[in-house]
Amino acid sequence: MNTIGFTDISPATFNMHDLLQWIRNNNSETIIYLDNADDILRPGKPSRDDFTNFLRELIQECNQRTRFLITTRYKIDKVLCDCINFHALDLKPLKVLDAISLLRRSSELSSIDDEVCKSLVFVCGHNPHAIRAVASRLKQGHIKPKALLEILRQPVKATRVFHHRYDNDMSVDGHEMEQQEGVLKCLRVLFNQLDKNYKKYLIKLSVFPSFFYEDVAAVILDEDKSMISFYLQKLCVYGVLEFEELGQFINIASNTYNMHTLLKLTCVNATEEDDSLRQFRDTAMAAFLKHYHQVINEICELANLNFKEGLERYQNDKINLIQYLEHEAHIQSRQTAKDLDFSKEDRRYVIFDGLVEADRRVEYFEIVSRKAKQEEDWISYSFLCGWLGDQYICQSLVLEAHKAVDNGLKTLEKLNSSEKNHRNAMIAKAACLYVKGRAFTGQQKYNDSLIPLKKSLALRQEYEGDHTMTARVLNAIGHVFYRQKKISDSQYYHQEAWEMIRRITHDKPEVHLDSSVYVMNLGTCFRSSGKAHMDAKEPEKGTELYNKALEWFNIALEMQQTSFPGLEIELAAKILKNRALCHFELEDYMKALPDAEKSLNITKRILKDNPDTARCLYFVGTTHHNIGKKILKSTEVSEDERADADNHFGLALKSLEDAYNMEHKLGPHRRSIDYEDIKKEIVDVLKSMGRDADETVQSWERKFAETDNQDTREVYHKCYENIGPPRSPPGALADDAVAESSLSFRNLTFGWCDIV
Repeated sequence: MNTIGFTDISPATFNMHDLLQWIRNNNSETIIYLDNADDILRPGKPSRDDFTNFLRELIQECNQRTRFLITTRYKIDKVLCDCINFHALDLKPLKVLDAISLLRRSSELSSIDDEVCKSLVFVCGHNPHAIRAVASRLKQGHIKPKALLEILRQPVKATRVFHHRYDNDMSVDGHEMEQQEGVLKCLRVLFNQLDKNYKKYLIKLSVFPSFFYEDVAAVILDEDKSMISFYLQKLCVYGVLEFEELGQFINIASNTYNMHTLLKLTCVNATEEDDSLRQFRDTAMAAFLKHYHQVINEICELANLNFKEGLERYQNDKINLIQYLEHEAHIQSRQTAKDLDFSKEDRRYVIFDGLVEADRRVEYFEIVSRKAKQEEDWISYSFLCGWLGDQYICQSLVLEAHKAVDNGLKTLEKLNSSEKNHRNAMIAKAACLYVKGRAFTGQQKYNDSLIPLKKSLALRQEYEGDHTMTARVLNAIGHVFYRQKKISDSQYYHQEAWEMIRRITHDKPEVHLDSSVYVMNLGTCFRSSGKAHMDAKEPEKGTELYNKALEWFNIALEMQQTSFPGLEIELAAKILKNRALCHFELEDYMKALPDAEKSLNITKRILKDNPDTARCLYFVGTTHHNIGKKILKSTEVSEDERADADNHFGLALKSLEDAYNMEHKLGPHRRSIDYEDIKKEIVDVLKSMGRDADETVQSWERKFAETDNQDTREVYHKCYENIGPPRSPPGALADDAVAESSLSFRNLTFGWCDIV
């Protein structure tokens, strides 16, 4: 976007709608080139679906002056290939004449003998990268083409192109990419011809999984900083390193370089066969881990006060940081708990929640907690049990969350008296109690949940004071009181959480990760109070409180969109749904419908088959139903109005049927609290359509019986306890209002996954 005329676009300010609008209005022929899009198109990654959906939307645009050219090693989804304006081209090795032309042009030696030239491109496998590497050697003039050809013809060990570190499954159907032994052979020979120091530099730089900055290369190479630029440029001249001009895309002050995957693999193979080279790589990896340990901590400190800036810094070096986290989980030894500052560790894991994909987070905490247990670092183990339980809660694994935190709490009880009273042990206990309370809340055991939450709050206040985690406990207690219909108590705790975040951020709460949640939850309290006054036949006071709730929801939505512009996250879906509920309860159904549908679309895209998605479908269906009924309430209904009402009834039935099918698919242990109401609403819609006397109702009743009788003995790993029918009266919408504040990005396409 910076390239095509936008200014100062960063990952944090990127807005997809702005790009699409530019494409619609573009009057000049433009090709946007996305080279090597493997990271976002890797099979199994959520980003693949998001990017594919974007391309589909782009292809449907009528303006054909803007084209995208994308290169990737992965096969493209059939859904794209079936689009009329999408063309997939399988790239093949260069033709002989093209390969010869590239070699001559790159080497600036037009006089190379044709047969020698043909033989050189043959040993390069007609691969452009290998050809350029060979050309760079010839360009220096230190070796003649025939002599270089003889060197390249020397036998070297043939190895598959893709090592496990570089993802050998390169296609959707799981087949490995074609082996390119000739290319690797060529690159290995060129590697062997390098000066010893340049071999060392190349081996060390191969630890980077992505592009790297010149200043970070200085840390990894451990050489005089004034000479780093010279060394890197020399490697570029040799054709084994590539200079990347990324400054126009991201805010960087340092020159940027990249090493081709085949070169990285060449380095890996070399270290496996030469102990002296392996030592260089091990030293570089230690420097890599040390550097990015410091970087991730700096990002966490920054993001705790300004998540937007922390996120932008993380995105600028995302892949290297992810590799650091993976290595930390599998390799690094933890310090003993007494040497750690758990208040800083808490802050780090809070931001870690916001940056790393959900599946990786669970795997990370499982590994590091297991490692702490093996090392008998019991306080760290208990602390990590709390964070592992928090991740299970995020994924609706309530029973697993109970088990994790119970392990942590039991471990703390077994400590000797001096360890048990250590500050870090108390913070670990607070972390476990917080998750324990949240797990009980998910099971609707509200009295049980308040006990551990209040204990956690007392510990957080004593040992940490104003802190992100203290605010989260306050919010969680407010959430419980809301569920118990104790609205004044709920509002008190949500207000306390909000005020604490304001103090933490020096009265700039909009930059904090959790702020819009607390604002939204305050809005839900006003909404609930408004409903109570409406039920008590006090419409004036009720309307006033509803309007106050709408103000808070608008602030929350604006705050979320300011912090994460253009990103549709589950939090936005929650805010939209709550705003829609205000209009719904005021019987302004046409105003409720757009927000309800937007909320559904976001939730469906992020959570897919999930109790929350079923509830959104139910809400949309109920809204359509009420619109239809309101139309028919008029004293005189025209033919067009009746047709409009019938259309809304049809849309209502479709949404409710989708909700019911999802409830059936989820099974008895994961059904939403709206399940019973969904069944009643389907029957009511059939009555409104005048179909309650035919076989349709009987058919639905048979379906209901089938779902009601699903085998409850089956073990569900992803489950809530079976909580039975909702407590709300028939026909009422179950309250969806208050959200927990352990906000976790489902992935780096910003899917929030744990709002209760």
